Amino acid sequence: VETQLSIYRLSKQLAEENARLQQEIQISEAAIRQRQQAEIALRENAIKLQKQNRVLMELARNPALNQGNLSVAFKEITRETAHNLGVERVSVWLLNETETLLQCRELFKLSLNQHCEETELPTADYPGYFKALAQDEAIVVEDAHTDPRTQEYSEFYYKPRGIISVLDTPIKLKGKTIGVLSNEHVGASRYWTVEDQNFNRSVADLVTLVLEARERKRSENRYRELFEGSVDGILITEPDGRIIDCNATYQKMLGYSLEELQQMRFQDLTPVKWQEEEAEIVKKQLDGYPQPFEKEYIKKDGNIFPIEIMAYCQRNDAGEPTQLWAIVRDISAKKQAKAALIESERKYRNLVETSQDMIWSVDNQGYFTFINQAVKQILGYEPREMLGRLFTDFVPPEQLDKDLKAFKQLMKGESIFQSESIQFAKDGRLVY
Repeated sequence: VETQLSIYRLSKQLAEENARLQQEIQISEAAIRQRQQAEIALRENAIKLQKQNRVLMELARNPALNQGNLSVAFKEITRETAHNLGVERVSVWLLNETETLLQCRELFKLSLNQHCEETELPTADYPGYFKALAQDEAIVVEDAHTDPRTQEYSEFYYKPRGIISVLDTPIKLKGKTIGVLSNEHVGASRYWTVEDQNFNRSVADLVTLVLEARERKRSENRYRELFEGSVDGILITEPDGRIIDCNATYQKMLGYSLEELQQMRFQDLTPVKWQEEEAEIVKKQLDGYPQPFEKEYIKKDGNIFPIEIMAYCQRNDAGEPTQLWAIVRDISAKKQAKAALIESERKYRNLVETSQDMIWSVDNQGYFTFINQAVKQILGYEPREMLGRLFTDFVPPEQLDKDLKAFKQLMKGESIFQSESIQFAKDGRLVY
């Protein structure tokens, strides 16, 4: 009997040990399966991240993005995002200038593998969505029909298109939300992973870069139009004078090509007699005192001509000079006109001074401002004796009304081709 009891106890212990071992094996197998599943998930995530990073790098290097070509860039972005995330509808929406409409600028449908058109949405009709868009980093929704942030779109927009889940990331420009990158999943609801959200955020940043590139391109085009369209020469140099760029007017003015000028300094174009004075002026400009000045330039053919120049110093954030900008005007015609005017005035004065007739002028009050030398022969006065006096001082009473009437006509701008007058000579006689 004791032997049988011993055998029974041993059998029971063995069974319990087997059960315990079996349980441990099952636990170990479950742990192994979990670890294997985790390893598989990690590998899949790593592959997914590598693919996403590759897509982002390819998009970032795309010339259309860097050139600000919105149409081509948005097509590339929506197509690559749809294929990468496996989303049926990926679209780029931008607010209009008045922020009254959210306009679809590009939509890609994965099942059709093509770009399509979409409607525009009045912002006033969906206040909850736009409030959430302004506040949240992204709108991440599994059920777009019940979520308070998106349910306003349910009847009009989501249901007709079969949209269930939404991942919308704001597009920002200069810190302001100006649109949205939208991922719309159709069919069953979808859980948006952290990787999905991060990828979409990175793509939205690329959209911002495209918009910035477009603004930069527009600014550059406006600058280039002003630069090349200026009737004055425009010159950009290093602080030491080395020429960086100049417009066509400047090149034509000097007879050099841009490539030739870029091998020179502005000092090379300045006659020696001007260089010391110019160096002093440039020093003042670098110190923050811009002022226009005149000097001369030497053309490629050796001819020297006068110019007027206004230079400005561009500085970096530390206040250090980085470039000199100059507006240069050829004043040859101005100088010639001035010389011609001086010569004309000289000839006119000689003619007036040598005339045997009395020539004079008065201001609008009737005071003499000029009298030629002939007055001495005709009235006996030195010109200085009459200057600053009223012309009526030399008119007899019986002639005064007639001369005042003629004077008033002249002040009104009327012409008098001929008028006779009587004036007192210095010796008291009347001269007709």
